[in-house]
Parts: sequence; structure tokens; C-alpha cells
Amino acid sequence: MTEHTDLAAQTRAMHARFLAATAGLDPATCEQEPVCGVWTIRDLAGHLDAWAIEITGSAALAIGEDFTPDALVSAGEAFNMTHAAQRAGDSWETARARLDATIERAVALIERTTPEQREQHVDYPWGGSGNLGTLLSGVAGHHREHIEEIEAWRAARGL
Repeated sequence: MTEHTDLAAQTRAMHARFLAATAGLDPATCEQEPVCGVWTIRDLAGHLDAWAIEITGSAALAIGEDFTPDALVSAGEAFNMTHAAQRAGDSWETARARLDATIERAVALIERTTPEQREQHVDYPWGGSGNLGTLLSGVAGHHREHIEEIEAWRAARGL
């Protein structure tokens, strides 16, 4: 496997793990039960979607594609709260479908980057910098963080 295939597979695997962690839960639970602070599973899906859009968009911009970053992305919590509020009326099914589509776009971007591009130095949308491959790995890494919260929540409830 090449590095980009590994990264694409890792991103797909983390999303599959997210889907497994939420499988079998009824929409009302996903939309109403707090899992992470006051955020529901639907809210976490929207949060992951918003960040994946910014991560992959920033990566696309770095390789010469069009993307307009969200001005709040560097503000962290303001970005989170703004996007949570914008998506508060979404159903669980809508939030999941948006995240599914965003992950497919992220994987497609990973698969079309070259090894040279993945080594390219980039500024991260939240501040700091590193290489493009590390930026793109943030999609799977961020999934992992919140999947673990969902899995712990389910375990604590015997779900």
C-alpha cells in the first residue's frame, strides 16, 4: 500500500467505526441524548463534518484547488459553537448523510494527492503548520477522538 492508500483506508476505517459506534441507535437518541458535554451524536456528526470540510478544504487550497476557509476556524470554540448552532435543526439522518458525503470527498482528495504534495509544508486552519499528509490525517484523528466518547457513552449505558 502506498502512503495515500493507507491514509485513505485509515480515514474510511475511522468513519466506519463511527458508523458502527452509532449503529442501532434510534434517531431520537441520536438527536436528544447528550454524549459529549451537551452535544448529541447528531451534534458530533455535524462537528466532525464541519472540521472535515475545513481540513480537506485547506488541503485542497494548498494543492491549488478552490476553497474559501471559514473565518472562524482559527477561533476554535467560536467555530464549534457557530457550526453547532447552524446545524441544530438537522435530523440525525441529515447530519449522518452530510458527514458520509464529506468523508467521501476527503478520501477522494487524499487519493488524488501525490507523495510530493503530501510532504508539502502547509499552515493548519486552526494555527500552526506541518505537512499536508499530517493535515489530512486530522480527519481520521478527529473522528477517533469523538468515536471514543460515543463508545464510552454506550458502554456506560449498556447500549
